[in-house]
Amino acid sequence: METRNPPRWPGRPWDELRAAMAAARRDDPAKWEDARSFGMVYPGGPEVERVIREAQAMFFAENGRHTQAFPSLRRFEADILAKTADLFAAPAPIGNVLSGGTEAAIVMMKAVRDQARTERGVERPQVILATTAYPVYAMAAHYLGVDVVPIGVDADYRADLRALEDVITAQTILVVGSAPGWPYGVIDPLAGMGEIARAAGVHLHVDACVGGYQIPFLHRLGYAVEDFDFSLPGVASIAADLHKFGYGAQGSAVLLYRDAATHRHQGFVHSAWPMGAWSNGALLTSRPGSALAASWAVMNFLGEDGYLRLTDRLMKATRRLLDGIGAIPGLRILGAPRTSVFAFTASDDALDMDRVGNAMRQRGWFIRQRDNQLVHIVLTPPHERVVDELLADLRQAVRAGAS
Repeated sequence: METRNPPRWPGRPWDELRAAMAAARRDDPAKWEDARSFGMVYPGGPEVERVIREAQAMFFAENGRHTQAFPSLRRFEADILAKTADLFAAPAPIGNVLSGGTEAAIVMMKAVRDQARTERGVERPQVILATTAYPVYAMAAHYLGVDVVPIGVDADYRADLRALEDVITAQTILVVGSAPGWPYGVIDPLAGMGEIARAAGVHLHVDACVGGYQIPFLHRLGYAVEDFDFSLPGVASIAADLHKFGYGAQGSAVLLYRDAATHRHQGFVHSAWPMGAWSNGALLTSRPGSALAASWAVMNFLGEDGYLRLTDRLMKATRRLLDGIGAIPGLRILGAPRTSVFAFTASDDALDMDRVGNAMRQRGWFIRQRDNQLVHIVLTPPHERVVDELLADLRQAVRAGAS
């Protein structure tokens, strides 16, 4: 084949590209396979990783939008929704498998906004967000023209119920609670939030993207943890990430509603198109069937017994780490974390947490800090093998930070 100009990027052999990709990956500071990073990858172990890889390979080309062409994906989605609805005490499996908590936040807020506009005539909709709510809800409000009304947190870092009561108005369409909140790993007072929202005729959404696939199993294992699900009468919808503690493929989450009437407002229809009416029930149109299929495979590979085993291991490691951090002079845990997400900081001004964080990173731990004074930790099951090493390095880092 002859062309006037040489190709701008000539093709390269796959062996060469594979080696280049492996070399590039070695430079990534987050060594998740060595259990030395936190909060970005949620591995369930080698067997689960094998299931994800093989299931994704089987469905690498299928598009989850076209379920008439790929009814297998519709069946996978229905099964995931049914199992999750059972875990969350939902009246029915009303919802979707989506790409993550961000998509769930956007389409849920769109549904609630449009329902409030249609049924209540709300033209200047407002959403109430605690300062600890994940920022995607503020982003969704920005995209959708919904005003954000912020409220603070109480002494335990949970959404302030008195503040919530004070700011609800006739324009309020939505309140968001967290189970748990990302910054501190504590669960908002969802029962109280639900009572306030229900009395005002307002939708309460629970962001359980982190805790959704942990908390039900914590209950069964006997841990003291607050309810977050549809057993609370005020809860109207819940989002939970399959790609976090569902241990599924990246790019998969569940959004469930109590009421089909709200879910009906989630979609979009465009009728003035030469090919006929076009509709979409989510935000994405092309949807990677590989993530859906792999998350379905993991959920069924593990079963409830597998999730219980992983959660038991995870929480035993979390308790060891929490107890170990609590025993280090100069450190304190913030709030009362119930899951494997928590944060700690200095107990007084004598300790420079910026120096502590730098010392930990020099020892090969990819930790994240907020304002350099708060260390944020998200444990997964593989971290159980590094708890002692992490504590030993943290003790040394604290000594360096105090000197």
